[in-house]
Amino acid sequence: MKRKKKTIAYLAAVSVMALMMTGCSSSSGTSEQKDDREAEITLTAMDEPAGKAENEEESAEQVSEETKAEVKETEALTQAVTENVSSGDTETKENVKSDSTESDTASSKPYEYPEDICEGAAVVENSDGSLTLTVDNGELSVDFPPEWKNHFIVTHSDTNPDGESGNNYFVSSKTPTVEGGNYHVTILALFKNDRFYVNAGVHPIGYSNGGYWHLYKRTDDVWNHENPKQVEEENIVYEKLCDFVLKSFRSRRDSGEMTREFPIPEKAFGHVSIGVNSDKPYCGYSLESILSGGELENVWDVEDGWHVTATDAVYDCYNTYINCYDTDDGDKYGWISFWNLAFPDNIG
Repeated sequence: MKRKKKTIAYLAAVSVMALMMTGCSSSSGTSEQKDDREAEITLTAMDEPAGKAENEEESAEQVSEETKAEVKETEALTQAVTENVSSGDTETKENVKSDSTESDTASSKPYEYPEDICEGAAVVENSDGSLTLTVDNGELSVDFPPEWKNHFIVTHSDTNPDGESGNNYFVSSKTPTVEGGNYHVTILALFKNDRFYVNAGVHPIGYSNGGYWHLYKRTDDVWNHENPKQVEEENIVYEKLCDFVLKSFRSRRDSGEMTREFPIPEKAFGHVSIGVNSDKPYCGYSLESILSGGELENVWDVEDGWHVTATDAVYDCYNTYINCYDTDDGDKYGWISFWNLAFPDNIG
């Protein structure tokens, strides 16, 4: 029997007049729109009690011409504030960074080595020196640190690492393993498949246009340590691979927004599976803590065998987290590591 679960209620009071009186500014949006399933916030508006009709008439008659002028001035100020909130404060907008790779377009410039990038892919250099690679004409993106500049090439292949045909892109070291040779060490392979699956070498990292994007990364050492340039390439690649590159994959949702989390269009039904790691805590985490890269925030402790329904996924440096709900009563468990779940029927 499942133990008693926690119930969390969020209340928020919204008051435009309070904002004007205190001189606070408001932004009309956030850098990332949350899914309705991620958080339920009840907005409670406090209505002032209405007075009796007789009192309203008496008060209206007592309003002087001077008071009417003050009221009109206040109304004009209210309208101006409303219009400013609707259009968005320019300074605030400039300080809010969107998750979409398109948000940095104005401050980006073309990559200096376009000859290293195959057709269907593109690289831009951002204002902070980082590089953004997009493939399949902008359907998937990944960020590289400034140190990777002029140290990688992107090629296209009709065959992906698992032997199936498709739209596949390979990110490889620019320096060949042998002087004058043509073999370049594969750093990352990005390929699309119509099936969601996870194994030790392949992880889903996004979804767009009816297919799942997967990441393949070599685990065996193929760098030529007798070649100084290869040693340099290896050091550059691995220095920020985990804490930078593998935390930046984004795919285009049906809405056109580029986000790290991506949908599982056909809801998957499975269960919590502790397996051999029963000594470790199992829980659902908050999406915000996963995306921030900080300490993971526990949302809900889960137990072996609980039935779950999966709706979304997010990849974060060698781990895929699944957004899970209780199949039986709809409780939100948060984002559970894929390795702690079993989906025998439709994903795996």
